[in-house]
Amino acid sequence: SFFRVCQYLHCSLFFLCVSMDPPVPPFMTNSGSTEGISRPIIPPEDVYPRGVSSSGVLPGAPPSALPGAPEHLNNSCSTQGEHASTQGDQTSSPECPRPTINVPMSEPPPNPPLTPITLPAAPITFTVNSQEDNKRRFPTNYISTTKYTVYTFLPLNLFEQFRRLSNFYFLLNMIVSLFPSVTPVSPVTTIMPLCFVLLVAAIKDGLEDISRWREDRKANSRPYQVFRGSELTTLESKDILVGDIVFLPKDEIFPADLLLLSSSNDEGEAYIETANLDGETNLKPRRALTETRELKSAAVVAQSPMQVNCDAPNPSLQKWEGQLVGSQNGTFPLGMTQLLLRGCVLRNTEWVLGTVVYAGRDTKMMRNLEKKSAKFSTMDKRLNILIFVIFLLNVALCLLLSILAAVFADEVSSVSFYLTSCFSTPLVWWWFQSYMTYFLLLSFMIPISLFVTIELCKAAQGLLMEWDVKMSETDEGGKRKLVKVKTTNLNEDLAQISYIFTDKTGTLTENRMKFAQCHLLSGIHHDEMAQPGGLVPQITAECSAGGSPAATAAEHSDLLSFVRCLLLCNTVVLSNNDPNAVEGSSQDEVALVKGMMANQCFITQRTSTQMSLRLVGHEETYTLEDVLEFTPERKRMSVIVRRPDGTRALFVKGADSHMLPVTPAAITAPVSAPGECATGDAGMAAWKSLVGQDLDQMSRAGLRTLVVGMRELSEAVYSEWKAVYHQAQIAMTDRQACVDRACCEIEKELSFLGCTGIEDKLQERVPETIEFFLSAGVVVWILTGDKRETAVNIASSCRLVTPADHVVNLDAPGNAELCASQLQHALEEITANPRVVAVADGPTLETVFRREFGEAHPGLFMSMAKGIRAAVCCRLTPLQKATVVRLFQKGNSLVCMAVGDGANDVSMIQEARVGIGIMGLEGSQAELVSDYAIPAFRHLVRLCAVHGRFSLIRNAFLIEYSIYKNNFVSMIQIFFSFYNGFTGQTIFDDWVLACMNLFFTQLPPLLMGIFEKDLDEDVLERDPQLYSEARDSGGVTLGSCSLWALTAVCHSALVWFGCYQNLLQDDFSPYHISGMWAAGNVLMTLVITMCLAKACVALHYWNGITVFSIVVSLLLYVAFLLIYSAFPYIMSTTRFYTLADVLFRDIKVWGFIGLFAIGYVSVVDFGFMFVKRTWFPSYHDLVRGALAAAKPRRSRPLPAVVAMWVGGLVALLVAYVVLFSVG
Repeated sequence: SFFRVCQYLHCSLFFLCVSMDPPVPPFMTNSGSTEGISRPIIPPEDVYPRGVSSSGVLPGAPPSALPGAPEHLNNSCSTQGEHASTQGDQTSSPECPRPTINVPMSEPPPNPPLTPITLPAAPITFTVNSQEDNKRRFPTNYISTTKYTVYTFLPLNLFEQFRRLSNFYFLLNMIVSLFPSVTPVSPVTTIMPLCFVLLVAAIKDGLEDISRWREDRKANSRPYQVFRGSELTTLESKDILVGDIVFLPKDEIFPADLLLLSSSNDEGEAYIETANLDGETNLKPRRALTETRELKSAAVVAQSPMQVNCDAPNPSLQKWEGQLVGSQNGTFPLGMTQLLLRGCVLRNTEWVLGTVVYAGRDTKMMRNLEKKSAKFSTMDKRLNILIFVIFLLNVALCLLLSILAAVFADEVSSVSFYLTSCFSTPLVWWWFQSYMTYFLLLSFMIPISLFVTIELCKAAQGLLMEWDVKMSETDEGGKRKLVKVKTTNLNEDLAQISYIFTDKTGTLTENRMKFAQCHLLSGIHHDEMAQPGGLVPQITAECSAGGSPAATAAEHSDLLSFVRCLLLCNTVVLSNNDPNAVEGSSQDEVALVKGMMANQCFITQRTSTQMSLRLVGHEETYTLEDVLEFTPERKRMSVIVRRPDGTRALFVKGADSHMLPVTPAAITAPVSAPGECATGDAGMAAWKSLVGQDLDQMSRAGLRTLVVGMRELSEAVYSEWKAVYHQAQIAMTDRQACVDRACCEIEKELSFLGCTGIEDKLQERVPETIEFFLSAGVVVWILTGDKRETAVNIASSCRLVTPADHVVNLDAPGNAELCASQLQHALEEITANPRVVAVADGPTLETVFRREFGEAHPGLFMSMAKGIRAAVCCRLTPLQKATVVRLFQKGNSLVCMAVGDGANDVSMIQEARVGIGIMGLEGSQAELVSDYAIPAFRHLVRLCAVHGRFSLIRNAFLIEYSIYKNNFVSMIQIFFSFYNGFTGQTIFDDWVLACMNLFFTQLPPLLMGIFEKDLDEDVLERDPQLYSEARDSGGVTLGSCSLWALTAVCHSALVWFGCYQNLLQDDFSPYHISGMWAAGNVLMTLVITMCLAKACVALHYWNGITVFSIVVSLLLYVAFLLIYSAFPYIMSTTRFYTLADVLFRDIKVWGFIGLFAIGYVSVVDFGFMFVKRTWFPSYHDLVRGALAAAKPRRSRPLPAVVAMWVGGLVALLVAYVVLFSVG
């Protein structure tokens, strides 16, 4: 009721507020005008640096126009507080991203809609080298990744432990056991197991947190040189503040997120290694602004006041925007090129100066340390259901026994006058007491130690995966890469994979690109693989013929322009030691540059402003005006250069889907041979046909294709565009969209130069790996951004698509009806042919993902997807990859696995039940977010078929065995209740009962859960049907657990009723005075020995460790009894004194141990196992039989085995009669 009242008041206040016209606060206005809807918060004027208004533009600039921009380019980008107009130039490229934005309104609309306003995080502003002001507004550089403190560890850890339903259940048991009127046992029986479980979990969490604390202390105390005023002082990392200027020498780790001001390089360049953030070891260039490169001394720093206005702290590692405002020099754009992130290392640069932008918890590295959401395996979910079923059974048994107790009390109190005082309480109260008593007594049915044991086993299984040298690989530097296990909760799910979604580049292929082919517009077709360096004669001839840099493509063959584009349009870094070695974040760019180097065309020098080329001995120098970096929206990269004669040219390379539409409407192109040209519409059609044939030819060969083009820029066009581009760069709202749109304005009307093909070979044993999973019934999907032909060719190379398969193409972008028709046709093909492979592209899947399509054709796509053998999806974006995985994972009990190696695969990996990261060449973004990281795709077979299957059978055995031994003890308590008047009296000693589950029977299942094997590893890697069988079995099921529970009932009934007469007559002491506790100890001895014998029977793999666990468990129990019975007085009782000495002297005790533990379990359980494996074998039973038959040993015929079994049963009966008659 309280929450409903609060909800009512909240809703009332909300409608009251939205129905009023509240006054607009000063910081919500811009120059006194009231803005339209969806306005972001504009901070007050005084938080902006001098020279910049609250709108983010220079003083005097009109709010709706860009300074210096022509009329047709106005409203093409937005600044702080100003959104782009939707009424701008309509002739721009269709590929140019146009974000949906709201138009600022000079007057408020007459009826403004009641829409909640989404307020983005306001940008931050600080003054460089101003400690007093920044210390109050921003956090220090102190970091803490620990989960607890000394004071919060105990309460927080206990709170987290009791959030588990099982721990909370046993906490209730412990509380109830503290009431003497209802507890049948000492509170120690419930307190000790719970404390043991909590202690183990607390120690594990504490050790992990101590390790994090040590790392934090090391990072916080690292010394750095910092400018304070005009002096350079040494401070610890934790004392660094926002705005401080830090001096960092070579090979130093950046203590915070820094804005690069200057470096030892005259060009202001610095090279950093980002391996600590994304795993990429290749160096990345950073470049200081021209206006700050001269800040190289304390005096200059002190005399250069600056303010920085930048994004609020956020976790994005790919995007950062800001403005630098000097005292007199105006406003300058800041981006990722000037940002040095915490955790990166300075390389190939003697020193840098940087000012702290984000410190401590605001740094991007700390913002990315958020813990992943926990994943739970299928077995964990089944275990929860199983525990709930056991709980319901427990409740039913408690009700039954408590009702019988009330009936017994009512009947006995009326006929047995000497027991009347015992049952004098009201019948209802007696029933309640009995119920609570049995609630405690039968709580043993739920195995509390199972949860700790299974966590330890999973952690050990993860270590075995990481230590497996057969899943290792040595990189080019000689460093061995091993498997990394990030989540041990999913070990058994590795053996239950039904769908695999895999990336192509870097996952199936090596991601070691090599320049293979190029097709030029002039008709030149070059195959670098067949003729290495084959372009050298033609390049030499063109250079000798006067191919100067100023010549355009219209003046001579496009070969030289093509080569210049590949050498200039990139971001590769030259090596200082080896002039022929290049590095880069894009393997495609490195491959293209190396391909040109093989044809005697080199980049001889590269700075932030100039590039020098050498084309077969001819030197050329270009001035770099602008570098338009690659973005996923544009899918191309451009560079604007100025030639020595002052002319400018734009060189562009990118994906054909985004390059071909920006070619001119008319072009002169060869029709069939060089020199034979056509113009106008005929030339355009011929050109499109020729280029399409070239791209298709390279794609069918499995090559990655790129299109190369250029454009001559006049001074007027460049000046107009530069003004727009500058305003886009300093925008503080939607800067990337503004920059992309500005880039698209210049990246049009291109002259087509040619296209390239880059080879990316398959990794080792990829076809065999794909074939293994397909044979095991796993449906494999390749999700890639490449062309359809390239993707299908790679799928054929890795045996995903074979000649026996029927390929169904889904190609209906934007047409829902055609898409539905193609899906229906695919379903018909699946009905007629089970080997169907679907091929779809991103636009078609985008149509399928629409809500309208799902409502019109519910379940159509999933019906098709579940029936195919494999699928190839091309031209997908990262979001589309994740959407495909989500469709299968949502509402589906089948386990999906996603495999990738790059940042574009992160969403897909996080979405899947099991995420696999490949340690490739595209950094470790995929590795960091994955559940398991493997060196190569081929290791997937061993990871799933060996380690996953072993984890499945180990964890299944651990759960089933725990249910068996706990129900074994509980059923004896239930049988005893029928002979003690349902009073809840326990027959077992409290300490023995508490230690039985924690110590005496815990070591064998724990070690078996780590080392158990049912088949050799080589057999599992060769036979995919074994993997299919393990997946279909599911490991732990209600049926398998019920069978183990039924076995426990049979064993407990055999022990109780088999020993009852001897227990009744007290035959275990010469004078018949041992009593009930001796009987209970005999039963407990039989329970422990039979549980250990049952573990031996179920064991497949015998080694020294398992033998050691059985022997130690027996010796531990015997030692405990001897020590326990040696004390005459323990906890107010003497009932166990000398009891062990009396029992172990009696031959009948040893006889019963031999009869039940050795005889019954060995003969009867082995007999049932033999019957199952002989007449009802599973596939792995047949494999084990075939392997056993292949070994050179003497075989026994079936009649002999049956005769031995019958003889064993007769021997058991005779032994039992003898023991009973002696009693």
